Amino acid sequence: MKYVVINWKAKKNFAEVKNWLQAFFENKPKLDNVQIILAPSTPFLAWVKQYIEDKNIDDIKIASQDVSKFDKGSYTGEATAYSLQNIVEYAIIGHSERRKYLNEDISTLTQKVSLSLKYNIQPIFCTSKIEEEIPNGVRMIAYEPLDSIGTGNNLAVEKVIEFKNRKLKNNSRIIFLYGGSVNHNNIYEYLMQSDIDGVLIGTASLEVDNFLKILKKLKKRI
Repeated sequence: MKYVVINWKAKKNFAEVKNWLQAFFENKPKLDNVQIILAPSTPFLAWVKQYIEDKNIDDIKIASQDVSKFDKGSYTGEATAYSLQNIVEYAIIGHSERRKYLNEDISTLTQKVSLSLKYNIQPIFCTSKIEEEIPNGVRMIAYEPLDSIGTGNNLAVEKVIEFKNRKLKNNSRIIFLYGGSVNHNNIYEYLMQSDIDGVLIGTASLEVDNFLKILKKLKKRI
């Protein structure tokens, strides 16, 4: 199984989400051995979940782009793991943008991982450096080299695998994803590798035609 995680960040409004999904399901190729994980912005999670269920699509799962460090309670505005359970199967935690702009540290990220697991949400833990700690219970990580995110400068495959080997030390229990300027021209370079279990895609997923090119490329190769 290969994983393709789509992170729309805060780049779509509701009309754009609806238009993307409609065009996508009208043209989506069937990929039996690829699991798509879609991460819309928080306001659209429940609607997207219902839309996919109504289409009887079983090869797309839903992820939140974040999860609160708080459990259920009087935390106005927070999207807690408690409130997200049964809506999302996954949660992206520790993305470099949240570390940068919201100053998230390992203590905060560990709380988020713990609460996600408590409510049966699988963390997709993002990391950029060898020395960054991986909290207990994480079974899926996404390597996002900072110089490659949104720049068009994807990291060479051998460098990605080198990072994995140094970071995980042959821990085969962890699913390893790469994220950093992945597009239809280079995705197969990564997914053809047995050491790379999937990819995290941002910019290349925003336009539905571009993302369909990615899936059609995979359908020919995988």
